[in-house]
Amino acid sequence: MAASKKQKKVNRKARLRKAKPWVATFQGADIVASYAKRFKVDPVCAQRDLEAMKASTPEQRKELKQAHDIRKQKEREEKAARFMKKIEKRNIAYDGNESDPRAMLKALKEDRAANPVQKPPKRRCENCGKAMKQQFIGLKHCKCGTSWSKAGGYFERTPDMVFALQRKVIKKGKNSIRTKQVPVIRYKQQSTD
Repeated sequence: MAASKKQKKVNRKARLRKAKPWVATFQGADIVASYAKRFKVDPVCAQRDLEAMKASTPEQRKELKQAHDIRKQKEREEKAARFMKKIEKRNIAYDGNESDPRAMLKALKEDRAANPVQKPPKRRCENCGKAMKQQFIGLKHCKCGTSWSKAGGYFERTPDMVFALQRKVIKKGKNSIRTKQVPVIRYKQQSTD
């Protein structure tokens, strides 16, 4: 049986930052005892923290809750505005409620599923125009027999070519040597009998 992990105590600054939204949404009877249990502090420390947050009396907690609700409403409005901007940018037909971010997000997801955005390949074959597949960084091939090398540009492949990686020293330091792998083209040797 695995031993349960003990939760690490949080320092006061972080505890107060986490406690503000918790206090704003608290709906129990004894806030001091609940705070002490939730944040693993003694009741005296809990009372001190609540006084520091200005949430020790019901009136102060009511003000804190109102400020929390205003902040949440502002965040929802900003989110809805961002989604509306995206909807307008993509020219999506949206006739729903402009203050409901969930409906907007659903419309955006449906549009993204219907019209997926595909990135164009970085390198196309000069002969056939198809996308080239990368074998190594700096070396790409096409099915038609054309290849592209970072060092030499486009070239035609021959059956005796072998593509490999070779280590190249790029920097010699006082106590270290830096290397990188570069693609090289080797040729098979013809055996003579």
